Amino acid sequence: MKKILHIILISLFSLTVFSCAKKSSDDSSSSGSTEAYKRETMPSDTSVSLPDTLTGGTTSASRTAYASLDKSYGVIQVQYAVGLMKYMLINAEFNLILMDAAISQSKLSLGNCYEVGTIEISFTTEMLQALKDVYSKLDSEMPTSVLSYYSPMVGTQISNDDFPVSYATTSDNGFEKILTVGDVGATCSGATVSSIDEVMMWTDSGSKLQYTYDFSTSDLVNFGTLAYDGATKTSSYDMYLKDSTFDGLVSGNFTECTSSANDCVKFRITMGTASLNLETRGKADDNGGYGLSKYNSSSIDFWIKEHWDTTLKSSVYAYPCTNVTWDNISSCDFKYDHLISYGETSDKSSLRSYETDAGKVFSQLWKANPGKSSAFLADSIGQKYALMTTAGSTNAYDIGGIGIKLDNSTIGFTLYFEPSSGDNITMQDLSVSASNTRSISSTVVDNLTLTYTNPTELEGRWVTGCVASGDYYLITTIAISGTNVTDKYEFHSDSSCANDSYSTDSTYSSLSIGDEATFDTYGSSGGSGHEFTMTLDTHTYTSLSASDVTWNNSNSWCGETDWVLNTSQSIAGKTCGSSAAWNTNITIYGLYLLDGNKLFPNLSSSSYPSGVDAEENDTLTRQ
Repeated sequence: MKKILHIILISLFSLTVFSCAKKSSDDSSSSGSTEAYKRETMPSDTSVSLPDTLTGGTTSASRTAYASLDKSYGVIQVQYAVGLMKYMLINAEFNLILMDAAISQSKLSLGNCYEVGTIEISFTTEMLQALKDVYSKLDSEMPTSVLSYYSPMVGTQISNDDFPVSYATTSDNGFEKILTVGDVGATCSGATVSSIDEVMMWTDSGSKLQYTYDFSTSDLVNFGTLAYDGATKTSSYDMYLKDSTFDGLVSGNFTECTSSANDCVKFRITMGTASLNLETRGKADDNGGYGLSKYNSSSIDFWIKEHWDTTLKSSVYAYPCTNVTWDNISSCDFKYDHLISYGETSDKSSLRSYETDAGKVFSQLWKANPGKSSAFLADSIGQKYALMTTAGSTNAYDIGGIGIKLDNSTIGFTLYFEPSSGDNITMQDLSVSASNTRSISSTVVDNLTLTYTNPTELEGRWVTGCVASGDYYLITTIAISGTNVTDKYEFHSDSSCANDSYSTDSTYSSLSIGDEATFDTYGSSGGSGHEFTMTLDTHTYTSLSASDVTWNNSNSWCGETDWVLNTSQSIAGKTCGSSAAWNTNITIYGLYLLDGNKLFPNLSSSSYPSGVDAEENDTLTRQ
């Protein structure tokens, strides 16, 4: 069982890294009419869907006045990272299929360890089809050499002929089951294996999976971790690979966008090699994308922004730009056009929506702040760390992520699963042992404190001019800070809004930005925005003039006769004139159009609005 997997891993490295393009419609398919084996115990999902522009599935027949993607810094590294992830997925899927079959055929039971040669799995046509389908999922086909190896096995028994297996329950890091595969030559030690080659951990619901492996040989270092979080729709991985041509660590995570259209993902990849260290964050779908990269090498340190569809449309960089992190990147001046060196000029005009959303992605992602201990500051740029959930542990199943030192203030990192704000993960040196296997130092170099903030593209204060509204003149103010929102409607008796009459004020919490929306009728080029939800916390009315107080008390405005000048009173759930005011603790559904510093929102208490009012009188301007 294991021998062929080693062969697959080595042979498919070049296949998946350099040939990631999707099959054309006339390619032969490895899938036939046979129904594939369905996993019964282990999770069925191992990865989110990745867009064509990151898998390399789109190509340009000619440059068409823009540079090819291989001229980029960021997107080409992301594509390379995706290629390595595919390579890992093949092995993980193969193992999950075979071990799930062993469990479903009652060859493995909880709490036991099985010595070499004691497990026999009936290999079926359905299992062969499932193995073929693994390649189809990854936009390729099972190589003939692999197919010829497995095909004769159909109808026979296959065995763990050179490695032990243990299967047990666990409560580590929220998992419920753990299966460990021993190294060649390992034995059972009680209910565990003496030395570990692979670890598979998952929840019974299948929503959480972590697969860790170490397949190093005398001439190839190859270890890493693959994780899938069904709750957040996020795939994460890291891989350390060293052979005659490459020596470095690549990691990344990919989270589905709130809209699933076009295989849209938010992404972050980190790469550390002997020659470069890089972190790229952004957003991409099948049609294009945007990335912002921090690039560091032995000779240069700079930040670069890129926009692309099938070609590199825009590539601009900031240099010098030192002592800058993702928190204060706005201080960098991106004034140099990288494409000029190819006789072209950057143009991102048709791709601005990616940049808008990606900017939001950056601010919503977890931020990892090193403690800046003396040991960390003494480490060289490019030092690699295992981010351990248990301080001082050297066990592979306690790895919660991977980090790379980019400078004395910045860690490029990949976390496998969503942490809690304030979590403290230990940074322990990750290296290669004398036997080419993973080595995790038990010494804690530093702590990585994780914080989460949720500013959005709406962050800030938005105000209208003084505009006519029925018998009054109105100024509207909306203030947004994180997930908290306030709005104030100030009504005046004069066209200059100098004389106050009354105001209504509302506060909201739990702002959540949802699916992207487009507005084809706005302006000459349309507009874009998002659906959103929030919770109404307070809703008040304040009389700001003596005449308004008198009128309200005489007419029992909102059912009340105790109105006082400059004193707010809750109107939540009350009927005011012919209108019923919204009650508190309800979900408010919204839609907004954003055009630079112009905002046009619309709210409803029942469902998402179908449109917004985008007339000049409705314009809220960012202050």
